[in-house]
Amino acid sequence: MSRREQYVPSTRTSAKIRKEGDKWTLVLVRDLSHPPAKVWRALTEPEHLREWSPFDADRNLGAVGAAKLTTVGAPSLHVSETQVKRAEAPKVLEMSFGGRDLRWELEPLDNGTRLTLWHNIDRGFIAMGAAGWHISFDVLDQFLSGEPIGRIVGAEAMRFDGWQKLNTAYAKQFEIEPPAELQSTITSPAIENLNAAQKRAFALRPKVGGFPVLAEVLRQAGVQRNIWELPSAQSVYLTELGPIVQQGAPLISGIAAVPAFDELAVVRAIRADQAGETSFPEFLRGIWTAGVVHYEVDFALRTVTYSGVSGERYIEAYPVAVP
Repeated sequence: MSRREQYVPSTRTSAKIRKEGDKWTLVLVRDLSHPPAKVWRALTEPEHLREWSPFDADRNLGAVGAAKLTTVGAPSLHVSETQVKRAEAPKVLEMSFGGRDLRWELEPLDNGTRLTLWHNIDRGFIAMGAAGWHISFDVLDQFLSGEPIGRIVGAEAMRFDGWQKLNTAYAKQFEIEPPAELQSTITSPAIENLNAAQKRAFALRPKVGGFPVLAEVLRQAGVQRNIWELPSAQSVYLTELGPIVQQGAPLISGIAAVPAFDELAVVRAIRADQAGETSFPEFLRGIWTAGVVHYEVDFALRTVTYSGVSGERYIEAYPVAVP
């Protein structure tokens, strides 16, 4: 399994909340074994933010002024205007995100940096925010250590068993209940079944030629079809227990031209994935740049259909596998 598939949330983050009437502030602290200057770059440089952060930035955030932040993992494209209010490298970074104040503080330690996040979050969502930022801290630490696993945000983060445990633990620590409308959507029999099947599939799947094994485990779990839309990275699973949508990290932000469909390039991306030469995010980017805007796995027919924006199609069958 890849490092991403093996990832389990750490227990190394300290969390508390500050209450000022109805205004609640989440305070998360993590000690990192990296110098402040290196951590500062990860907080401000767009190419670094793309490795771990729940948002993309249209510029380096290390200077005061206007910026645009694109939320990653949202059900639809969400771009917000923000102001970087304070940028004192490598000590303090203040701005807003999602209409809420956000501040980073970096304190040098003998062996690294103490990173503190202050984020105003609605009290009903503060445990979820803590769980999400906790996972982002983990991914940031992996990235800084030279072992990137790719950011895990939004709905993709929520599908991890570890996220559920973090959310529950933080809600208990903060003595709050999640909003009633969310309690029924965080999990369901269909989601629990899919999570269990994916976990088993990732454990069994070999690095080379592993997709048929993954597909067979999902088929045995009652998954009938899996439909992907690109570049949004939205995935829909049609299962015997009901449909499930999973939002991954979009491949683009803003406006972009749709690549022309190139069947040979599609096949090259598939073969690289089958050979274990690319990660799944790299596979998605490979087929997107080859012009794929939609692909669908039919677990009964054991076929994958890749489609271009003008109706082009490439269909490939995959073999029967015994998990």
